[in-house]
Amino acid sequence: MNTPNIIPPQSDLAADISAATTNTCNLCKSTTARLEICVQKHPGAMLLAAAGLGIITMLAVRALTPPPPRHRAAQLLEDIQQRLSEIAEGGAQSLGQGVERISDLHLERKLGRLSHGIKNLFHS
Repeated sequence: MNTPNIIPPQSDLAADISAATTNTCNLCKSTTARLEICVQKHPGAMLLAAAGLGIITMLAVRALTPPPPRHRAAQLLEDIQQRLSEIAEGGAQSLGQGVERISDLHLERKLGRLSHGIKNLFHS
């Protein structure tokens, strides 16, 4: 009974690697050659393309870098100021609601009745 040879011989593997490497090198050489020809035929367009690529790269880098510390500190102070004003507004609203609730209790009438009852206890 013969078993099939699954692993290719070493020489076939080396030949495949060599062929793949050669193809990759030829592709790189042909791409480089095509780029050189294009630059020679259209130098103005290539300069504009390079400038555009540089501008795009600069904008991407500028967008990804954090702001300088001076701007960051100013932004932190603005955030703190905004939060404090929100807290103050919330406190003012709570105070106003508390005053409204106290006025709704009619304390002056209740305290008047209580003081009248206490006076009656001692004067009877």
